[in-house]
Amino acid sequence: MAPELFDGAPATPSTDLYACGVLIFHILTGRFPFPDRSFLSYAYGHLDPAPLPPELPVSAPIRALYARLLAKLPTERPQQAVEVLEVFENVLALQALTIRTEQPIALLADADEAVRAAARERLEHEGYHVEATATAQDTVNLAFTLGPSLIVLDSSVEGSQRFAVAFDAANQPGAEILSRHGGLGLCRLLQHDERLRQVPILVLTEEPHSGLRSAFMLMGAAEVIAKPFTPDAFAAAVERARRTAYTRAAEA
Repeated sequence: MAPELFDGAPATPSTDLYACGVLIFHILTGRFPFPDRSFLSYAYGHLDPAPLPPELPVSAPIRALYARLLAKLPTERPQQAVEVLEVFENVLALQALTIRTEQPIALLADADEAVRAAARERLEHEGYHVEATATAQDTVNLAFTLGPSLIVLDSSVEGSQRFAVAFDAANQPGAEILSRHGGLGLCRLLQHDERLRQVPILVLTEEPHSGLRSAFMLMGAAEVIAKPFTPDAFAAAVERARRTAYTRAAEA
């Protein structure tokens, strides 16, 4: 029973989709997102259902969908089953792509078509299968779904401001410059995940400030390179990023 049914509200399509969220949890964990089988514990459990366990190998889009399906308010859930199906279809399509390719995957996140073309050509020459995106949200979704071997990230990729790290302009040198690069927070998010922690992140930036490089390295980036770059300079940066990531993994 969705929470609104305990209050006597009528059932709606979002009520059935709440049940779908409970089913997803049960399929993935073998149990229900509530403490035990007594009526009262179930009733109170519906007010605060358990999140998906962090150790489950579940992609970010599915985790986000589960959270929406089990939202307490019906208006915060998907309103139609087709919305849920679209998420599953997208995830399955990406998984099929990953299964088909035997090459290591490089995730390339940059809105500049010229930069993407130059980087793609070099990465494919290095033996990577390249998946390109132009936004921060797509970068997150693809990173968690594809399991890339390398991430090439524009320091201020479109939409990255939602991941921005706060800097104290009064006490932190270069805070104004740093605050413009939401990729800092994006790096921190990606490196916080256990599965992505060892994936080298190569950052591309049009603002080669020394403090910016240090900040990105602190957030988990393995290398930073200024744009525009030559094919040889880019290839060398990819190699440095791989070596740095390998050294960090060995020291961990």
